[in-house]
Amino acid sequence: MRLLPLLVLAAAAYAANADDVVAAADASLTEVQRDEPGSSARAEAIVAALEGAGTLPELERLTVQLALAEAWLDAGKQGQCLETATAVQSAADATPVLRERAALVRAAAARALIRAGEVPAGTAALVALAAAGDAGPRAAAHQRIAQAELGMALDAERKPADIPAALGHIDAALDLLRELPAPERVPVYLLRLTVMERGGAKPAEVLAWIQARTGDAAAAEVAAMAATAQDKLLGQPAPELIAPRLDVPGEVIDLAKLRGRPVLIDFFATWCKPCAAIAPAVARFATQHPEVQIIGLSLDNAQTIADLPAFIAAHAVTWPIIGDTNGWDGEIDDVWGISAIPSLVLVAADGSIASNDLVGGTVEETLEKLAAAAKALDAPAKPAKPAKPAPADAAFP
Repeated sequence: MRLLPLLVLAAAAYAANADDVVAAADASLTEVQRDEPGSSARAEAIVAALEGAGTLPELERLTVQLALAEAWLDAGKQGQCLETATAVQSAADATPVLRERAALVRAAAARALIRAGEVPAGTAALVALAAAGDAGPRAAAHQRIAQAELGMALDAERKPADIPAALGHIDAALDLLRELPAPERVPVYLLRLTVMERGGAKPAEVLAWIQARTGDAAAAEVAAMAATAQDKLLGQPAPELIAPRLDVPGEVIDLAKLRGRPVLIDFFATWCKPCAAIAPAVARFATQHPEVQIIGLSLDNAQTIADLPAFIAAHAVTWPIIGDTNGWDGEIDDVWGISAIPSLVLVAADGSIASNDLVGGTVEETLEKLAAAAKALDAPAKPAKPAKPAPADAAFP
């Protein structure tokens, strides 16, 4: 662990409260350490600052320990996070506010373990959290959300463990959060839509479910997002899209470098049954319209990405597949206004969004929509011969 500068140690020694200790720790970090994802530098700095702070009132010390647990969580050190947060929640002097925060951190750590495929450890964390007792409705809701993540975890056959149970936990969480501000329910509604998709619900069914609940301001916000996010992009320059290829390790695709050729982006996931259902339409479109470059954008996460090779083989995918393996927790779907999958977005040769309502109820309907969108671009039936050789990264196997 990096030693704190003497001036910072002096500041910690004279700290009067938790804020002073954490401020001393933060002051010791370089800009690179503050911004580096997954770094444990801040957690280590808090440990050092706490050790150098001398005697603090017990509540202040517990508050610093909770900040430490949150820093361990940000660093991806779930074991240290759970150990520290559990100590805070079980402390005799902990206030209800501290116990709630500690329980929220423990639930978040359990979710992180489950999403990373460490299901036994995540399950054990949830069992221990349940045994810790009531920490308030918000904490109970997030415990339910973590249970929903457990229901979406893949079993030995690479299928979601229990989608109905996951939906039940999410609905219980929404009920627990009903009296809290709407923004707290928005991500929970979004998670429910994801679970519905994971269970095979079609985009129209997902949209209908959320639209039927617009009496809740949070549901109304999500419904508006689902209905208008992509529409706002129509005719506008396509958002930046730079992502690694998942089918060819070491390669990266930059959409901007494909300017001059239409591009169809297929937002999908291996676990998405409707995505698999329309895959034949995308494959046929690729054969019929070689002038359009197709790119698959996977919304799989670290747990489900292992199923990508089988998906590629099963659906005769010959186009590049990209993604960040963060699933719905990544930024790509937000930037592109993707609230449900499958979703097909056609980018014109000039880099603008030409069409995005391209998924039909059947393979034939989807193919008809794709063909009409391609025709609207006035694209030639066959790719025109370029006046100059295309850049090496402008075409893919």
